[in-house]
Amino acid sequence: MIKKLTLGLAGLLFAIKAFAQHERLDFVTDSLLKEGKRMYRSEWASWYGTDAFMARCPNKRALSGGYFSYETNDNLVNIFFSKDVDPVVIASISFVKDFNADNYKLDTIQRPFNRAEQKYYAIRKQALNRINSDTTFKYYKNTTLNLVPIIDKRTKRVTC
Repeated sequence: MIKKLTLGLAGLLFAIKAFAQHERLDFVTDSLLKEGKRMYRSEWASWYGTDAFMARCPNKRALSGGYFSYETNDNLVNIFFSKDVDPVVIASISFVKDFNADNYKLDTIQRPFNRAEQKYYAIRKQALNRINSDTTFKYYKNTTLNLVPIIDKRTKRVTC
């Protein structure tokens, strides 16, 4: 009787532990999937936004100090900022979230960063400063790092 009870209890503990690990694995998998989709949307906006900027704003290309993309509730936004010490937005491209590269609005009126853009720019700049001062980062001919600033409810980070 005690042997059966011990074996049953051991089996129950094993099942509970396995179930808990399965839930943890699902949480990790969901987190990675969300992050991957977030990065994809940012890269998508950057890719097609750059195409639109290069095609429609050839006179502003030399002014550009860089770009980044971010997501709002309704749009994927790609902005290009000036090389100035205090940079400003020189163009922004807003895409509807239907992933139709032709479904965008281009705004070429120079303006200051909005509040959200200031935060994205700040973490992008910090990451770039760290990369440029850290010898573990290597640059190869005809390549650049694409910095992807991400801000969510819990963290601010930059991926490459």
